[in-house]
Amino acid sequence: SQLSKFIKLGAGTQLRGQVWVDAFVKGPLKAIEQQSGPFSAGGFFDIRNLYYADKNFPQPVQNGNMKATLINAGGVADKTVIDIAQGHIEVGKDPVDFTLQLQNPVSTINFSGKAKGRFTLDNLKQFTSLPEGTSLSGIINTDMDFSGSREAIQKSEYDRIKMNGYADITNINYKSKDYPTGINIPSSSLLFNSANITLSNITGKYLGTNFSAAGTLNNLVGYMMENQPLTGNLAA
Repeated sequence: SQLSKFIKLGAGTQLRGQVWVDAFVKGPLKAIEQQSGPFSAGGFFDIRNLYYADKNFPQPVQNGNMKATLINAGGVADKTVIDIAQGHIEVGKDPVDFTLQLQNPVSTINFSGKAKGRFTLDNLKQFTSLPEGTSLSGIINTDMDFSGSREAIQKSEYDRIKMNGYADITNINYKSKDYPTGINIPSSSLLFNSANITLSNITGKYLGTNFSAAGTLNNLVGYMMENQPLTGNLAA
């Protein structure tokens, strides 16, 4: 079926694609609310050729293809597993291939997966609001494994959010009220592991001065989520 048949669209919004569903859920409502009573579930959701655009998404989300399977052989609802073994999405011309698995969806919502692709930083404004006077542009190519849980995020236990992989950044330009003339970083490499992030081959320009540096950063997730202190060391 066409997605637009199920969702009411606002003016200027475009949504198209096909969805196939063959799934079941059996059990009383209290099986979810109170985690008691018999419960079982299974089946799949298959989305193909997803396209979405509106006035806030000048770079459309397109060519989305993913199949999610739902598994619960019987027991409590929190034992349900939702698995996307292979997915693909593009934001504008930036492709991302990914996997995602969700466990314990009623309680802690544990998640794990992989993502590999390219992201144009200028498209960030489609997903989040930057502080007034701030601009960020450049390209990130990444290959990353990740895991964690909603519970860890809600409790601000960001050390339980794990990322392993790398990100190569090119042509980064950053301006803000604190750095009105901007910082330019032509290229750098970031290596992620469970403990920290290693930065290497950083070269850039600030106030007409060229610089280079390398080092490590700690608590990046906490810094991004709640502006917690970002620690580490850099050597020029």
